[in-house]
Amino acid sequence: MTIFRYPGAKTKQLKIILPHLNRLAFSSNVFFDCFVGGGSVALAFAKDNPHHSLFLNDLDPRIA
Repeated sequence: MTIFRYPGAKTKQLKIILPHLNRLAFSSNVFFDCFVGGGSVALAFAKDNPHHSLFLNDLDPRIA
């Protein structure tokens, strides 16, 4: 068993998720991810938007 419950679950959807997040990035310089999991969305967003502040959280305390 891995420490991640659903490894790669959002990674598979990055092509769908990122265009929406990058479009919204123009209206704010802060990114909140309350379901960070493995961090694939947050890392991809940070790569595309390096000047944004990121705040990451997850229900599983082992992720934090």
